[in-house]
Amino acid sequence: MKSWFRYQLPILFILGTSLSITYLLWQHEQHNIALDQEKSFDFNLREATSSIEQRMAAYEQVLRGAQGLYAASGEVTFSEFRTYIDTLQLGANYSGIQGVGIMPIVPYVQKEQHVAMLRKHGFPNYAITPAGTRESYAPVIQLEPFIGRNLLALGHDPYGLPSRRKAMEQARDSGAPAITGKVTLVVETKDDVQPGFVMFLPMY
Repeated sequence: MKSWFRYQLPILFILGTSLSITYLLWQHEQHNIALDQEKSFDFNLREATSSIEQRMAAYEQVLRGAQGLYAASGEVTFSEFRTYIDTLQLGANYSGIQGVGIMPIVPYVQKEQHVAMLRKHGFPNYAITPAGTRESYAPVIQLEPFIGRNLLALGHDPYGLPSRRKAMEQARDSGAPAITGKVTLVVETKDDVQPGFVMFLPMY
């Protein structure tokens, strides 16, 4: 029995050592795989972040352009604003933009006059929504391109919604662009509803 044990001990030792080495190599490979996955994740995250930042900068430039149009012209007609936005070719060059709109501040005392003016200018059913009495309103009077679902935005007052008001006040007070959190846009219909956000830039 002792003789058998003496001969088998080296074999068991070699087997145990081999298993230990195999386990250490396996651990090393698992560690390398985890590092590679982490590097790949970090790279993809940086790429995604960079892409988002570039898009946000592009969206801001579109608003800056509209701001410059009003600053240079003083008064811009509906057709002039439409021509300007059409020239940008938003669908082809600025993927993700649903539209660019104008929202003037309308004090409550000027509400009826404002509604009458828009109806006179070719929008007989124009009304400010959501309805209700507020100190001031900021209804959408133009959203370009003014086609399809964007027609639903006419008269919509984002200032009447807490989810939009905070960003609007931030933009107003800072003079810089401000965005809402994730919201459902008023132009969304029951089909294929997608989350979005709204970016505001004030014009004084």
